[in-house]
Amino acid sequence: MEKDFSKISENIHTKQELVYLLDDVAQAKKAIYKGEQELLSKKLKNVVGKKLRKILKEQEEENNLQTRKQQEEFLNNLKDYLQNIPQIKLTIAFSPSDSFLKEITQWLENQVGKEVIIDLTVKPDIVGGAIIEYNGHYLNLALKDQIEELTHE
Repeated sequence: MEKDFSKISENIHTKQELVYLLDDVAQAKKAIYKGEQELLSKKLKNVVGKKLRKILKEQEEENNLQTRKQQEEFLNNLKDYLQNIPQIKLTIAFSPSDSFLKEITQWLENQVGKEVIIDLTVKPDIVGGAIIEYNGHYLNLALKDQIEELTHE
């Protein structure tokens, strides 16, 4: 099941995207016991985003989510998995494109050696570069600080 969860989270790069998916999971959990027993993906058609519905549909096709108990267990495990992905605080000077986020996430995952979520802050006054915080480590590569260092020498 962890392989399925890893596949689910590979398209989630930022904390904001994670929060949206976790909110959809909470909405799905509420819907399990409402109304008749039916496929959860159908029940959630106008309730949650396409990403979660697609995940549920794939699981249903593999006959993993036939009962309410299976549905609830799957959603609880998914929530736990998502909440335990390590987060890296990243401060940059601009709003990044989706392709940039994907590339920087892959680079950070290679550096850390595991899947990560970016807790992104856009702060134009750092001019360029980045500030990275992870697991008690702080790396300041902001261009503003480098310029200030050069001008004070």
